[in-house]
Amino acid sequence: MKKLLEKATKGTVFSFTDKLYKQVNGCRMGNPLSPTLANIFMCKLEKDIVTPKHLPFYDRYVDDCFTKRKRNEPDHLLTSLNSYHPNINFTVEERNHFFDTAFEFKVDKFITSLYKKPGKM
Repeated sequence: MKKLLEKATKGTVFSFTDKLYKQVNGCRMGNPLSPTLANIFMCKLEKDIVTPKHLPFYDRYVDDCFTKRKRNEPDHLLTSLNSYHPNINFTVEERNHFFDTAFEFKVDKFITSLYKKPGKM
């Protein structure tokens, strides 16, 4: 099994805009194994990094994570996530929505509603 996984994730060749590229590490885009391996990786990362932090709120859809912290606090979670694997880099987007859910923070309330992307009917 290990040999099969290495063969599928090391040095595979793919084409993009009529050029050939070699994927050095990981699955190429479009590989049927990509979503499964990404989910396995993210589950392990959550077990090792997220769970021990006992965050008040954390959710994820595929590789999009959603969490809450105070605006002026340092982002210790982001630092930990980015030190987990040298080839993975997480970024932060500060938004008031996550997929189809809009949210608002009041003093002691977390209010959610349906979010519609501008221009969508």
